[in-house]
Amino acid sequence: MTSFPFSVVINTYNRASSLPATLDGLTRQIDQNFEVVVVNGPSTDGSSELLEGWSDRVRVINFDEVHLGKSRNLGIRAAAGEVVAFIDDDAVPEPDWVSGLRAGFEHELVAGAGGLVWDHTGVELQYRYSACSRIGDPHFDLVGPFDEYMYPGADSFMYLQGTNCSFRRDALVEIGGFDETIEYYLDEVEVCMQLIDRGHRLAVLDGAAVHHHYLPSHLRADRTTWTHPFPIVKNRYYFALSHGCTERSQGEVLLELDTWAKGVIAGGQRELARIGQSERIDSYIEQVHRGISEGLSLGFAASRKSVEIGEPEGEFQPFPTVAGEHSRRYCFVSGEYPPDVGGVGRFTSDTARGLAAEGHEVHVVTRTDSTHRIDVERGVWVHKVPIQDRYIPVLEDSPLRFNLEHCTALYHEVDRLHRRHPIDLVSAPIWNCEGLMPSLDQRFPTVTTLVTTLEKVMEILPSWQEKDHIRALAALEVETLRRAPFVHANSTATERSALTRTEGAVHLAHFGLDDPSIGVVAAEPAEQGIVEVLFVGRLERRKGIDLLLEILPELLDSWPELRVRIIGRDTPSTEMDSTYREAFLLQQADRPSVLSRVEFAGELTDDEVRSAYAGCDIFCAPSRYESFGLVLLEAMSFSKPVVACDEGGMSDLVEDNGILVPINDSAALSVALSELIGDADKREQMGRRGRELFEQTWQLDHAVARTDELYGLLADSWTPSGSGIAPNDLAEVLVAAGALNESDALVAAVTLLDPDCSPVDVIGELVRLLLCGDAKFVRQVYWLSYGRAPSDWEFEVQMSHLARGGSPLTILRGLGAPGVGGTLIGAGWEAELVPVWGRVVRQKVVEALAAPENQAFLEQSFNAILRRGVGPELEDFLGQLEGGRTREHVIRQLALSDEAAAKETPMDWLDELAPTSASSPSDQRSGPDPSRLAIRARRAAGSLRRVANEVSSQASREHELAQRLDRIEAQLRSIAHSDSGQAQTARAEAEKGALSVDNLAIQRLAARRIDELTKQQHSGFGNLTKWLDLLSRKQEAMAMDLRERLPAGPPLESLPEPQVLLEGGIEALREQGGGVLRVNLGAGEKPLKGYVNTDARALPEIDVVADIRRLPFEAGSLEELCSQHLVEHFRFHEFRTVILPYWQSLLAPSGQLRVVCPDLSALVDSAATGNLSMDQLAVAIFGLQDYSGDDHLAMYTPDSLTEMLLEAGFVKVEVVASGRRNGGTYEMELLAWTASQAKESTAAQIANTKISEEKV
Repeated sequence: MTSFPFSVVINTYNRASSLPATLDGLTRQIDQNFEVVVVNGPSTDGSSELLEGWSDRVRVINFDEVHLGKSRNLGIRAAAGEVVAFIDDDAVPEPDWVSGLRAGFEHELVAGAGGLVWDHTGVELQYRYSACSRIGDPHFDLVGPFDEYMYPGADSFMYLQGTNCSFRRDALVEIGGFDETIEYYLDEVEVCMQLIDRGHRLAVLDGAAVHHHYLPSHLRADRTTWTHPFPIVKNRYYFALSHGCTERSQGEVLLELDTWAKGVIAGGQRELARIGQSERIDSYIEQVHRGISEGLSLGFAASRKSVEIGEPEGEFQPFPTVAGEHSRRYCFVSGEYPPDVGGVGRFTSDTARGLAAEGHEVHVVTRTDSTHRIDVERGVWVHKVPIQDRYIPVLEDSPLRFNLEHCTALYHEVDRLHRRHPIDLVSAPIWNCEGLMPSLDQRFPTVTTLVTTLEKVMEILPSWQEKDHIRALAALEVETLRRAPFVHANSTATERSALTRTEGAVHLAHFGLDDPSIGVVAAEPAEQGIVEVLFVGRLERRKGIDLLLEILPELLDSWPELRVRIIGRDTPSTEMDSTYREAFLLQQADRPSVLSRVEFAGELTDDEVRSAYAGCDIFCAPSRYESFGLVLLEAMSFSKPVVACDEGGMSDLVEDNGILVPINDSAALSVALSELIGDADKREQMGRRGRELFEQTWQLDHAVARTDELYGLLADSWTPSGSGIAPNDLAEVLVAAGALNESDALVAAVTLLDPDCSPVDVIGELVRLLLCGDAKFVRQVYWLSYGRAPSDWEFEVQMSHLARGGSPLTILRGLGAPGVGGTLIGAGWEAELVPVWGRVVRQKVVEALAAPENQAFLEQSFNAILRRGVGPELEDFLGQLEGGRTREHVIRQLALSDEAAAKETPMDWLDELAPTSASSPSDQRSGPDPSRLAIRARRAAGSLRRVANEVSSQASREHELAQRLDRIEAQLRSIAHSDSGQAQTARAEAEKGALSVDNLAIQRLAARRIDELTKQQHSGFGNLTKWLDLLSRKQEAMAMDLRERLPAGPPLESLPEPQVLLEGGIEALREQGGGVLRVNLGAGEKPLKGYVNTDARALPEIDVVADIRRLPFEAGSLEELCSQHLVEHFRFHEFRTVILPYWQSLLAPSGQLRVVCPDLSALVDSAATGNLSMDQLAVAIFGLQDYSGDDHLAMYTPDSLTEMLLEAGFVKVEVVASGRRNGGTYEMELLAWTASQAKESTAAQIANTKISEEKV
C-alpha cells in the first residue's frame, strides 16, 4: 500500500472534555505516517491549556471565529500531507482508521474516502452509505454499487460524513476548499458535490470506522434537540436554491423547503418541550425565520465563497503512536469489570489497560444491566452486553439457565467483534465458565485464566454442595477447564491444579498490581504506641476471618497496645446461623475491653481502603485459599509486613516480607501475629522487603510484560480453523456436565448459538415477560421497544389496561406499530410469538394438572391461562373440585372464559389436555380447527418480515440469508398447495351457525389480526431486493386469499339478540319518528333527537340494545343510518366485507348512510404543526381504551374512506366536512348513496346541517 503522508485535522470548539479521547485514539493507530493538526477556537473551556500538553506532538492553530467552514480551510492550509482527513472532537477513531482511509486512495481517480460512523452507543450506525439531493435532502443506508451517485451532475450524489472523511489536498485546492458561506451543516456535502461534478470519485468504505458521541454543543442540547437552528435553516435554503434548480423549478424547490422548515419548527417545539425548555421556543422559531430570510438572499445570489489555499503552511510533523507492527488484537471476557470489581475484574481491567498502553488493541466484553453499548475507557474498548432472560423450553428447569445465557451473550459479542476485526487471542476466567464458549471456537486461541474454582469453594463451604445450581455449575466448570486449549495459571498452586485437570497446555504467569500507594499519606494515629492489625476482605469462611476472630480476645489481653480493624462486607457464607461479626459481638458482649479495640468498618471506598493500608502496622490475611492473593500485594506496596496462610498463591508472595502459617491453625496464627506485634524492627524490616519485592516483581508493568509475552507466544502458535462453534460441540459439553440429555442439549445449543437471537431474542424475551407480573411486563417491553423505561403516565396507562383485563398483546401491538415505536421489537413478532406462547401455556397447564394439591393446581392454572393469581373465586373452585368436578373441566372453564378471550391467551392445546369428554355437553365442540392454515401462513409471513428487517444489519452473511429465505419460500409454497378443505369447512360451518363456543374461541385466534400480514415491505441488499419483493407479493396474495376463505367476523347467531326497549316495538319507533326510521348507531351517551338511538349497552335514552352487526330492522326499512365515531372501532376487513354490506341492505331506496369519524390526514398535519399534542394524537388514533371495545382498530382519510364506500357498492359519496375540530380530535363527515338513492342527495345535505349543529 502506498504510504503517502496523511494530515488529520480536528476542528474543535469548547470540547476539552472529549478532545483527549480523540487524541488518545489517534495515538493507537496502527498506521504511523500521519500528522495531527488541531484548529482551536475560540474555546474558553480550557482546550488551549489542554493542547499545550500536546504541543510537541500536535500542530495547533488558534482561530477566533465559530465557523466550521473557515476552520476546516485553515486546517487544509496547514496540512502538509497529501491527504487531509477530518474527524470531530467528540469522535474516537478505531485503530485501523487511518490505514483504512489510506486504502481508499489506491485508485488515482479517487479524491475522497470515508468510512463508517457508529453512534454514541457504538453498536448502531449513524452513517454507512449516504447520498444527498441537490436540495439538501439526504438518503441514508444506500446499497451499492454507487455508480449512479458518482457522475457529474448526479442528483442525488454520494457524500461522506463530516466526522469521518478524507480528501486529496490537491483536489481541495482545485475546488477552492470548503464554501465559507457555510458555517455549519451541509459543508462536507457541498465539497463532495463539487468533487463529483469535476469528475472525481469518492470511495465509501465498509470499515475505517469512528465512534461519534454526538455531544451537546453551542447549537444543540443533546443528540436530538437543536437549540439554535439558524445556521441549519440558512444553509439548507442557500444550498438548495444554489444547486437544486437545474432539474426543478424554483417554485418546486421553495415548496419543498417550506415543508421542511415547518417540520423543523414542529420538531423543535416538541423537543424543547421534552427537555423542559419551552421558554426557548419563541427564540427557536425566530431563528428559523431569520435563517429562511438569509438563506433566501444567499440562495438567490448563488455565489460560492471559495478560497485560495496554496502550499502547506508548515512542515510535516509525524504523530507518535504506541501501536506498531507488534500490535495484536486481544479480547478479554469478564462479567466483572469496574466499577463492579472482584479479583477477576481487577486482573482483567489492570491487564487490559496495561496491554493497551503497550500498543495493543484491547477489547473487554462484560455484562451490563443497561443497554448494549461500546465505550472507550483508558484506551480499552469496553463492550457492555445486556444478559437476556428469555424462554428456552429445554432450559426452563435447568439450574444452568442463567449461567448459559450469561456466557452465550458474552460469546456472541466476541463473535461479532471477530467478524469485523479478527481477534488474535481471547482471555477469559474459569469463574462462571466464561471461557467455555470461546474455547469451543477454533477461529482464535482462548486462554482460560485459572482462579479459585467452585470445587475449591465447596471444599471450604460444605453447605454449597447442597445447592443444585452450584453443583451444576461446578460440573460445567470441570468440563470448561478440561477442554480449554490453554490455561493461564496465576500461581504455582493453580499450575499444579491445572496440570491434573485439563487436556490443554498450562502456562504460569503471575498476576501483578498497579501501585495503589502512589499519593497516599498515612494519617497520624489517634494514640501513640498503638499497633494496628488490618484485615481486608469479605467476612466469609474462605477468607479465614473466623480464625482471626477466634484468637483476638487472647491477643488483645496479651497486647494492650493492639488495635484491630476489619474492613469488608458481612456475608452469610459462614457455615453458621449468623454472620461472623454478629457471632463475635454476641460472644464478647460482656467484654468492653475487647469490643472497644476491634472495629468492624464494613465496606469502604477505594480511597478509604488505601488510607487504611497506609495507617496499619501489620496486615493479616488468614485465607483458607487464594488463587493468587492481590490483598497481600496491596499491603506490600505500602511496605507492610504480612501474615498469611501457606496455601494457594499466597505461598508465592511471602518470602522474608512476612510470615506464613498452616491453614486452619489458629494457634500458629496467634504466634505469628504476636511475633510481629512485639517486634517493631522486624515489622519495619519485613515491610521494607515487601516493598522491594513489589517493585522488582509484582508491579503491574512486570505482570503485563509476563502476560504480553505469554499471549504473544500463544497467538503466534495458533492455526485458526472452522467458522464458529458447532452446536454438536456445545451439546457434548452440556451432556458431559450432566446438564441435559443428548436431544435437549442439541436443541439448547442450537438456540443459544443462533446469532440472530443476540443480543436480543425478541420472541424468547416476550414469552418470558408474558410469564411475569404486569409491572415487570410493562417496564421490560418498553425497554425492548424503545430502549428505555416507560414514563410514569405510560406505565399507569398500560397497567390500567392490564388491570381491566386487557390483553398484553394489545400493548405490544401499540408499541410495535410503524411510526409509533417498536424499532427493537420489529415486524412480524406476533406471528412468531403466539404459537410459542401457546406451547408455554400448554406446558404450564400440564404442570398444573400434575400438582398434588387442588389449591396449587388452581394457582398454577390461573397464572398460566389468565396471567394472574386466584382471587375470591378460590373457594368456589375448590368446592367444585371437592364436589367431583374434574380438573380438566376447570381448565376448559378458565380457557373458554371471557377473561381468557380478552387477554388473548392461546388455546390450541385445549382439546388435547382438557377434551370435551371431561366437560359438560354444552362445552363440546365439533368440526375441524380452521386456525391451522392461518397460523402456518402467519408464522411464515412473520418470519419473512423478520428476515427482511434483519437484512440491512446482516450484510456479512448473505449466504445464510439466502438459505433462510429459501426455507421461507418453500414454506409459503407448501401452504399455497395445501388442501383448502379446512378453510372451506370452516366457511360452511360458519354459514350453518353450528360452531360451538370453544370453536368460536379457536376461530377468533385464527382470524385475529390477519391484516398485519402485508402492512410492511422491507428491502434488502443487492440481488436480494427483487427476491424479497417477489416473496412479499406472494405473501400478500396468500393473505388476501386467506381473508376470503375465513370468516371476517363472528357468525350472526353468536351475536346477542337485539332488544327494542320501547313498548310497541319497531312500529312504535317508526311512529315516534314521524313514519320513518332514522337510526343512530352506537349512540352511547350522546343520543340524537328524532333518531332511533342504538347501543350495545342499555344506557339512558337508548331505544334499542343491539350489536351494530345484528339490528332488529328489516332489509330496506331505514331512511338513514348515522354512524358517529363508530367505524374506527372495527378492522378494515370486517368493516368492508361484513358491516358495510349489512348496513347497505337495511337502507330504503331513498335512504342514506352518514359516517362521522376521525380524519387521519388532519390529525397528522395538526400534530406536525404543533396544533395537536402527542397525547391528543395518541388518544385520537388508539382510542381512550377506557373499557373493552373502546380501542381504535382502523383510521381513515377522506380519500381512503370514500374509496372503501365506493368499493362496497355505494355509487356516490360526498365529503361534507374534513379537518373539523371536535374537542381533542379532528373529524370528517361523509354521506353515501346507492344508485337509486343518489337523486335524494340534496335533501340529505339539508339534513346534514341540522345534525352537524346538534353535534357542535
